[in-house]
Amino acid sequence: MIKFNITINSKSNARIRFLQSLDKADLIYHLYELFKEFSYTEPKINSSLIKETGNIRKNINFTTRSLPCFNETYSLFY
Repeated sequence: MIKFNITINSKSNARIRFLQSLDKADLIYHLYELFKEFSYTEPKINSSLIKETGNIRKNINFTTRSLPCFNETYSLFY
């Protein structure tokens, strides 16, 4: 969960970022189907270099919009 202004009286809203390794893409697409009305974009595949090993890590993710309906869930974790 992501919230940009985390003060108690904050007027910002939380959003959810779902991120998994590429081999869990089926899970991400399933979650996207459940949350797509809250999202602007479909899941995206990203890659990053692991400096220590020189290997490339691939993941898939999507993020919801920042909405008041996610604030209560955010408060459970933070």
